[in-house]
Amino acid sequence: MGIFRLRPQVTINYAYDDNVYKTASNKVSDQKVTITPVLQAVTHWKKVTMTASLSSTITKHLKEEQEDFDDHVLTVGAKFSPSKRLEFDVDGQLAYKHDSRGTAAASSLSVSESPEQWLHYSGSVKAQYTLNRIRTIVSAQHSVDDKSTYGKYWNDVSLGMMFALAPKTSIVTEGTWRRYVYDDAYASRDGDEHGVMAGMTWAGFGQTSGSLTAGWKGKSYSNGAIADKNAYVMSGEVQWNPRKRTNLSLSLSRDFEEGDATDSYYISTTGDLALNHKLRSFLNLSANVGYSIDDYMAGQQDDTLSSGIGLSYDFKRWLTLSADYSYKQKNSSVATSDYSSNEYMLKLSSGL
Repeated sequence: MGIFRLRPQVTINYAYDDNVYKTASNKVSDQKVTITPVLQAVTHWKKVTMTASLSSTITKHLKEEQEDFDDHVLTVGAKFSPSKRLEFDVDGQLAYKHDSRGTAAASSLSVSESPEQWLHYSGSVKAQYTLNRIRTIVSAQHSVDDKSTYGKYWNDVSLGMMFALAPKTSIVTEGTWRRYVYDDAYASRDGDEHGVMAGMTWAGFGQTSGSLTAGWKGKSYSNGAIADKNAYVMSGEVQWNPRKRTNLSLSLSRDFEEGDATDSYYISTTGDLALNHKLRSFLNLSANVGYSIDDYMAGQQDDTLSSGIGLSYDFKRWLTLSADYSYKQKNSSVATSDYSSNEYMLKLSSGL
């Protein structure tokens, strides 16, 4: 057994939010402090690499104490390579989560209701085999959301292949299947999700790197009263470094998402553009803008614009101070779901 390498980190964040409840009217502002400690451990034993990570997010509000929450995540994993061609990955996660205001899961909450907190746990196994230019990847995962409102579990199975056209360029294909099973009260949502994707990954082409896949996905339900749905899906990300100190990233996606307590599913289309630029070796500027469109099964549509800007200063290799501003505006076909919010943050981060 090798020596465990420990990597402790901690972040303290102070924020002012002018719309804590993410409502269209009667906005309530508040200040909050968030502490995020993280401890990572890595060790090696023969051909096995084992990792463990424990993180917490503890948020306290100055006035609206019912919005306080403690999130915790424990992740463990192991990677085993019996040969140069074959590799196995096993991972497990246990988490205590909460619904965030302004998201689909919390859209039906009133101001007097606290967002739900629940246990999530999952386990996955992945095997990949490489022969010449072809890599085959098989994975399976079981996940559970132990919610009191609409708990569920789901199983994922995927089969993918990568063909290397060049050392840094590959064609990828993947077939996926997912089965959702809900608690009895929402058993009508039980169903299957299946899809096929194809695309490519690349690096070092015109100072860019990235991946792009597109395909088709369908949902079918055990309850015949809910109509089946087919849709095109895609996922892509491009990184561009026009200069040594500058990075631009563009990400796009379109996929099915599970709905909240009032809807079975929605299709989410998102686009995000981010800039990171080192003004000096110790001073970094960041900015981002994003737009998402959520189309719900029942006809509701939510359009959300988000943007932000930040500046960080590295006092030491292990100590960083940053100041950030973020803005979010949601326009919905359901008037009561509209909101806009401004958040100002001051953050101190330390880690090895």
